[in-house]
Amino acid sequence: MARPVKVVVGVLATLLALVVAGVVLAVAVLPGLLAADEPPPVRPVVEAYLEAVAAGDAEAALALSQPDASGLDGASTALLRDDVLGGARERLTGARVTGEEVVGTSATVTVAYTLAGAPQEAELRLRVDEDAQEWRVLLGLLGTVRVEGLSGDAVPVEVAGVVPDPDADCIGQCAGTPAYTLFTAVYDVRADLSGFELHPHNETPAEQAVTVLPGTAERVRYLAVPVGDEWPVVNGTDTDPSPEGAEG
Repeated sequence: MARPVKVVVGVLATLLALVVAGVVLAVAVLPGLLAADEPPPVRPVVEAYLEAVAAGDAEAALALSQPDASGLDGASTALLRDDVLGGARERLTGARVTGEEVVGTSATVTVAYTLAGAPQEAELRLRVDEDAQEWRVLLGLLGTVRVEGLSGDAVPVEVAGVVPDPDADCIGQCAGTPAYTLFTAVYDVRADLSGFELHPHNETPAEQAVTVLPGTAERVRYLAVPVGDEWPVVNGTDTDPSPEGAEG
C-alpha cells in the first residue's frame, strides 16, 4: 500500500525540480533579454554631436543625425559642409549636457553652451535608428537663414566664403529657395546684389554677421527687385521709387 505514495511523492519531486529549473533559467536569461531590448546610452551620442559642431566638423555631426524636414522650412542643405561650419566667424564653446529624458526609443536632451560670449540653451530630440540600433539626432543644432529681395526672390549669397551649390540636395521641397540650413554658429554672409535694383531706402548691408540658433529662421531682406522686374505693391503701398511710380 505504500507504493502509490512513493509514486506520488516522486511525481511531486519531479514537478518541483522542473519548476525550480524554470525559475533558475528565467532568472539567468530574462535580464539578458530585457537588456537586449534597452536602447544604448544616449549621452555619448549627444556629446559626440556637440563636439563635432564645436570643432566645425559638419560631416561628423551629420553622421549622427537624421534631420526632421518639418522644422527646416524647406531649406537647402548646400551649406551643411565642413568648410562652411569650419569657416564660421564663431562656433559654440563649453557645450555640455544638462539633462536627459529617455522614453523607449525616443529621448529629449537639454544642452547648454556659449556662442559669441552669450550663454545659450537648447533641447535636442533623438530617436533610435532601428537598423543601426544607434541614437540619431532628429532636432539638433540647426537653424535656417533666408536671404531674399522685396518680392521673396532668392538673392545669391556667399556664407563663410562659400557659394552654395544650386544642385545640392535639400530637405523638403526647396527648388530655387532663398533659405539655407546651417549649424548653430555666427556666419559672415555676403549678398551678391549685382543683379538687383536697390531701393533708395534700403538699409540692409550687403555683408553682415548672422547668428544661427537652433530652430530659428533668420531673415535677411533687401529692399530690392531683380533688374527689369516691376516694384511690388506691399501692404497696399506702391514701392516703386521712380517719379513715375510716385505719381501713380
